[in-house]
Amino acid sequence: MIMLFMFTFVTMVGGNPLKDVYGFRYWTEPGPVSKYYGTGPSAGLRSFTAALLGAAFAVAGPDMLSLIVSDFCGDLCTHRNIELIDIRLLFAVCRSD
Repeated sequence: MIMLFMFTFVTMVGGNPLKDVYGFRYWTEPGPVSKYYGTGPSAGLRSFTAALLGAAFAVAGPDMLSLIVSDFCGDLCTHRNIELIDIRLLFAVCRSD
């Protein structure tokens, strides 16, 4: 896993055959929060809130599933089921990168 991280970092900072620094291509323009939802002072806030809402649903979905499973199982295996769901989510996120 460390080698994969190092490989990704080196290629992002320009250590690829094309010498393309694609890791920092959009560092200044459009910046960290793109004005996706229009122009003006509130566009950055609306874009950030849309990203935050999507991230909240991505995290809250497996948590809600673990709580539902624990209700069916009883109080004895609640903690174990929540840990298993979190581990499965961690593996799914690591595999998707």
